[in-house]
Amino acid sequence: MSKPYQGDTFKCESCGMEIEVKAPCNCDSGDPIFACCGTSMKKQTAAASA
Repeated sequence: MSKPYQGDTFKCESCGMEIEVKAPCNCDSGDPIFACCGTSMKKQTAAASA
């Protein structure tokens, strides 16, 4: 998964929980992992500036 940007949204395909990124990832290495119900959450929308 690429680094999330402010405004990106992610959704759990099992239970429907959604999250919105309020601040971008500024790490030099590694990528954040969003998971729910034991699986990775799927990106639903991309930020306009991404």
